[in-house]
Amino acid sequence: MNSGASRTIAATDSAPTAPSKSVLEPHQLTPSKPQASSQPPFLPPFDRSLMERLTDEVARNIEKRLRIERERRGL
Repeated sequence: MNSGASRTIAATDSAPTAPSKSVLEPHQLTPSKPQASSQPPFLPPFDRSLMERLTDEVARNIEKRLRIERERRGL
């Protein structure tokens, strides 16, 4: 019974292992020089009606939140 426990303790007391390759060091987080590309990034065509609907929906959601908050406070 003790032999199993001693093996477990011995295995955990071994020297710490090096961090895995998936861990980024601070110097790896900073962007390097941007690579010059001969092609500009792909931009989909601007859809005015879609943008208008999106902004209207955002405005409605904000107004709804304000109304709910006012009702909650009793104003």
